[in-house]
Amino acid sequence: LETASKILTDAASLHPKDPLIQFNLGCYAAQRGDLTTAQTYVRRAIELDHDLEKLAHQDPDLEPLRQAHLID
Repeated sequence: LETASKILTDAASLHPKDPLIQFNLGCYAAQRGDLTTAQTYVRRAIELDHDLEKLAHQDPDLEPLRQAHLID
């Protein structure tokens, strides 16, 4: 999990407007329990691609955000 997160963080530096990178970083942060960071990444992903909002409400990796009512 940490290796994948590092790879995505590096990719986000190169491609900051890629919504899937932002979304997946949000998933990793949620799984680590860093809900504030997860919320930031997921919101950014949805800003970049509004279609990801539906996925945010279904992706099992984001369950901690949904339980904390941090997904709009």
